[in-house]
Amino acid sequence: MDLKYGTDYPEACPPISAKPIEGAFYRLCDSNPPTENDFKTHVDLNLKFIPAKLCEAKALSFLRDKQSVEAYKKRFRVLRKKTEVLVDLKLDYGLADEFDEKGHFNFWEFNQVNFLENVEEEEENEADKH
Repeated sequence: MDLKYGTDYPEACPPISAKPIEGAFYRLCDSNPPTENDFKTHVDLNLKFIPAKLCEAKALSFLRDKQSVEAYKKRFRVLRKKTEVLVDLKLDYGLADEFDEKGHFNFWEFNQVNFLENVEEEEENEADKH
């Protein structure tokens, strides 16, 4: 499958260790239910980033569980008003790097993925399955 930006990625992006991932993970969004704008990369939104971070700027951020969500909201002031939304990622949606120590991972999506069709209504302890 082709990645969202085709071949327009920096060298070694996504990293060779990135692989398909499946399961329910959190995305910090402006609203719940989310909109298409909640699944735009830094590049799509024309946000500033340092050139060395172009690979990450072409990825979406996801979090492993509620503890990761809370850690990121505490760490980054800009995320404090965001709402966590549980998204069911499928193997054919894209490639993920490994979780960092706080449960965050970058996700490089394939072309024409519709994340909105797999937003889950959160059930108690759903995130604890990971």
